[in-house]
Parts: sequence; C-alpha cells; structure tokens
Amino acid sequence: MKYFIAIPTYNGGELWKKSAEAINNNLDHPLVQIIDSSSKDDTVKISNNARFNVDIISSSDFNHGGTRNLAWQKYQNDYDVVVFLTQDAIVQ
Repeated sequence: MKYFIAIPTYNGGELWKKSAEAINNNLDHPLVQIIDSSSKDDTVKISNNARFNVDIISSSDFNHGGTRNLAWQKYQNDYDVVVFLTQDAIVQ
C-alpha cells in the first residue's frame, strides 16, 4: 500500500523541528505534504530542509478539515492511504 502524510502547520517552532526529524528518522521516507498557513517563523524552512513538499496558504484560509482535504485532493489518485498528523505529533 502506498501512503503519504499530510500535516497542516503554523508557527511550529522547535516542536515542529523535533516532529520533522522524528518523521525522517522513524519512517521509511514517505511523501510528506505540508500545508502551511503562512507561518512567521522557520516552519517552512524546517519543512524544506526535511525535504517535505510544502504548499502555503493564507492563514485566513485555514480550517481543520478543509486544509487537510487540500493535501488529499492533490494526491488521492496516486496513493491508497493518507495519514493526517498534527505539527506537534512525534512519530516513534
């Protein structure tokens, strides 16, 4: 089964850095799609450094379900499963 991970982000800070590192260290290099709500910190830079795909939306366009659906719609024909995570989830 092919899966990808979708994570909405906004000003994730140091916890986002730990989460991104945990994804890269503990999972077998899945596609990770970030939907960032125009963060003002290093969230996008951290995501790019982790080699995640990043789409940026306006913070006013964020809503929990709709933002996640943006990622699902982008890859629904290419993947069997989408795993929705939050930016503060630490994968082990």
